[in-house]
Amino acid sequence: MNPSSLGTESVFSDSRDEIFAFLMRRLRCPETAADLVQETYLRLHQSERRSPANNPRALAFRIAANLVVDYLRKQTVKSRYEAAHDDEALAAETVPSPDLAPEQAVSLGQTMDRLKAALSELPVDSRTALLLSSADGLTYVQIAERLGVSERMVAKRIAQALKHCRDRLDDETT
Repeated sequence: MNPSSLGTESVFSDSRDEIFAFLMRRLRCPETAADLVQETYLRLHQSERRSPANNPRALAFRIAANLVVDYLRKQTVKSRYEAAHDDEALAAETVPSPDLAPEQAVSLGQTMDRLKAALSELPVDSRTALLLSSADGLTYVQIAERLGVSERMVAKRIAQALKHCRDRLDDETT
């Protein structure tokens, strides 16, 4: 092992907890902070192999700060992409099939609007259980684990949600 890598390891081991705390203050996520601490070490080690820094501790904090900026930028891009993707999926769901007659397309659109309204009226727990079951295809066991309730409670919430939606759709047609 060359002398500069010994210095890097020493500086890093002395500063590791401080770097982690620095990252935690900015990210508020221990897993991400731990990942970035490791990435900081790798980049510091690579930098020191190319040319030793005058102040490796300061360089380690600069690397960590840059990693935070990169991570936050990626998260912003990812959230924008997901939001755009969600908007496209919603638009695709609301576009009527070209095989439908115009009257059928209008009727389907109105039914979808009533269904969306009925879903928005549901309590969050019931709506979530229903969507996890119907849209995501999760089993009652998986939904129960995710929501922290019993399978019986999941079944009850989904039954209530379905009844509410059915009643709302029936009310509109009569």
